[in-house]
Amino acid sequence: LPRFLSVDEALLCYRFAQNQWEIDPQNVKYQQTFYLFLLLYGLGLRISEAIEVTWSQYHPTQKYIEIIRKGGKIRRIPIPEFIDQHLRKIQYPNKSCHIVPGPISASKGYQLMRELGQQVGLNKTLNPHSLRHSFATHLLNDGVSLRSIQELLGHSSLAATQRYLHLNTAELSRVLDQKHPLCLKNEQQTD
Repeated sequence: LPRFLSVDEALLCYRFAQNQWEIDPQNVKYQQTFYLFLLLYGLGLRISEAIEVTWSQYHPTQKYIEIIRKGGKIRRIPIPEFIDQHLRKIQYPNKSCHIVPGPISASKGYQLMRELGQQVGLNKTLNPHSLRHSFATHLLNDGVSLRSIQELLGHSSLAATQRYLHLNTAELSRVLDQKHPLCLKNEQQTD
């Protein structure tokens, strides 16, 4: 399984990338790092999707991004307000331009995320898939249904989503205590 970030680590990366970009908004590397991070962790995109998405796929009125999948299938990913606000700040030359300025290669995307992780002092290597994994894990831990996460990630089967999502043991124990019929029956007997 890929490693994932804690929420605090993800926020640290976000703030660092945002600060770099805001200090020097004309720096292409800072733009690439910040917007790639937003697409990977903020929307859970695959690296191939994040580096290919263009402004023509961004629909600000309806607040979604269209991802064109294999076979021409279209997946619509809702855009949270905080990401939409960042996207609206960018002055892009035309609709055919990539959201992550470039275009860049997947290996360049890996390099940018690895450098971001090093700059914030993570004890693990940061990569695009660990951000996607973190996106899914954090949503699941906050109560988003596995089926919703499957849809957001674009997995064709629920089994694909379950493969790399996990809950911590304490969370599973809490759920069992609250929901298992035997636990509920024991509570009723003590009342």
